[in-house]
Amino acid sequence: MKTPTEIKMTIYDCSECPQHKVERTPRSGYAVDYYCKITGNKVAGYIEWPNEMPPVPNDCPLRI
Repeated sequence: MKTPTEIKMTIYDCSECPQHKVERTPRSGYAVDYYCKITGNKVAGYIEWPNEMPPVPNDCPLRI
């Protein structure tokens, strides 16, 4: 039987998380929306540049 391994990551925003999904914002040109694969919630919308990403939300299920 396999035993789980705990992995800790230090990330600054959801774009660095392996559990994020990106979709193009409808009718927006280059902007994208970021979604959490675990919760299905949109964590950031209409992001055109990496510096526009908000920090990891407090309700993140992976947050320690």
